Amino acid sequence: MEDNICPVCGRQAHIQTAQQYFAKVVQCKKCGIFYIEHDILDNDSLEPKIRASMYYYLIHNIINHQPKPNEHQKIFPHFILRFNFDKKIYNDHYYISKEALLNIYPNSFSDLINKILINIADLSDGFSGSISYNEKSEDLIRTIFFINDLNKENNIENTFDILKEMNLIKLLKNSTLNEYIYKLTANAWERIEKLENIDKILNKTFIAMCFKEELHPLRETIKKSVEHCGYIPIVIDEKQYNGQIVPEIFHEIKNSKFVIADLTKHRRGVYYEAGYAEALGKEVILTCKKSDFRGVHFDVAQKSIIKWESEEDLEKRLIDRITATIGKLNN
Repeated sequence: MEDNICPVCGRQAHIQTAQQYFAKVVQCKKCGIFYIEHDILDNDSLEPKIRASMYYYLIHNIINHQPKPNEHQKIFPHFILRFNFDKKIYNDHYYISKEALLNIYPNSFSDLINKILINIADLSDGFSGSISYNEKSEDLIRTIFFINDLNKENNIENTFDILKEMNLIKLLKNSTLNEYIYKLTANAWERIEKLENIDKILNKTFIAMCFKEELHPLRETIKKSVEHCGYIPIVIDEKQYNGQIVPEIFHEIKNSKFVIADLTKHRRGVYYEAGYAEALGKEVILTCKKSDFRGVHFDVAQKSIIKWESEEDLEKRLIDRITATIGKLNN
């Protein structure tokens, strides 16, 4: 990794070693601020598949959390980790494991085309913008096209050809023999607008639960189960935000694939968040510690609630429930 080049987008960046985290901290105007563990780096570079997934995750997380005018936004670094660490140690970072990150990588043709279009739209900077394909931009184009086979020289050209055949992109001009200028078509922008929300493509899972310290092992178990199935767990008290908490909760629930609500301790807010998710048509998986089940509100007591006795018991049953009712995303 060059000291002044972002390992994700290839732009100028400020990079330092964060010895206390065994990681590099990157400050990039495009990708934002993020930490990445040394173990994920291969000879100070990233595997193409990891790089493409990181690009999509970082860029589009930033896009959906831009501060409003006159709003001062606290810097909230992302921590790309090989394993999940204790939240108490890394409570100033939003972290995502390598496993969950790689599940952002497209797993179908339609998913691939959608994510490529979104990446191109970001680089194009609006309807009237365009992207340039030349020797200098080749590595970045390879990344935004999710190409991980460096041995096939024609992968980029083939992808452009497919996009042209689908009437999603057009060649504006060939300024030189080695540079091509492309622009998204009206059909492409219409397809992008039909995607309900960029965050939704990230396949997030909102977790509603009591935040008491004694339930920290429960929190980690739920997150571990979610990531095992390929989704990104979102716990609101681990996320930085501006303004009031309720609108941020609504935003995250709306942009999640499904919701897990643990009713242990019977916090009213958990019932409220679960009800809001159901009103949006989201799948809601309910869990509750067996010894605490007698206090469950009668409105939900008749639902299929996972009544768990231990964290180990919950992990297995939650993975089974997600697999059966939502589906795993693991490739």
